[in-house]
Amino acid sequence: MLIFDHRTPTALADHLRVQLWPAEEAEVPAVAELDRLESALAGPGVDADTRAQLARRLQALVVRLAAPLPAESAAGPDADLDEVTDDELFELVDNELGSA
Repeated sequence: MLIFDHRTPTALADHLRVQLWPAEEAEVPAVAELDRLESALAGPGVDADTRAQLARRLQALVVRLAAPLPAESAAGPDADLDEVTDDELFELVDNELGSA
């Protein structure tokens, strides 16, 4: 099962390194996920269509990360959906479900 979860030798080595020699400082989960994605893309079986779709999603993510952080509204994270613009709602759907 270990081999199926880690498709490339690099991914397997990274997993074993973390299990056997944990880092002194905890790695940021998002950075660890990017490392896993990078390992997955290095392996065989990623076709051109998948690579193009991933590139579009990653470009959208870069744009989103480059934008300044929004000031949290007084209502907090559970703000009423009536306060959300159509563009914000569509962006959320695109980011969560991916664009076609």
